[in-house]
Amino acid sequence: MYKIREAAKLLNVNTIDIHKKLISLKKELADHVHKKNGITTIDQEGIDIISLSFAGVKTDKKTAVNVLEKFEQKEGIVNEIVVDNTSQEIVHKEELKDELIHGNNEQIVLDESDLNSIKADINFKKNQLNSLNQKIVSELERTANYTRELNDLHNRIKNHLR
Repeated sequence: MYKIREAAKLLNVNTIDIHKKLISLKKELADHVHKKNGITTIDQEGIDIISLSFAGVKTDKKTAVNVLEKFEQKEGIVNEIVVDNTSQEIVHKEELKDELIHGNNEQIVLDESDLNSIKADINFKKNQLNSLNQKIVSELERTANYTRELNDLHNRIKNHLR
């Protein structure tokens, strides 16, 4: 629970702005604003409603449904990108493996410098693959964090609509 002053500080606005929102959002905030011994407090969901209103987001059901639909679309796009990128990396790795395994069946005579050059190329490719793997893991972690944040917002909106 936040006092008016704490809510203003949290949202980086003046206390007067919070009072104005308490008046203009009286219906939406009815279950989230409490008075006890002359002290007004606002719960976290009320803070979220006020914060959204400062951002220009209306808290009616139509807007909430639109936000949820956009969330689901973005979540689907992110998942498609991750799957597509992962699939491309796997295909690329399989192609490299096939090249190395099935390559040219001609008999090749190599001297030591050729072997060292090939070993260096293989190490370079391994490093590239490791780097790509790290990027994929990083992107998956970033996507997971993004999805968690969107799920949190989704849950807060759902809770607000109840």
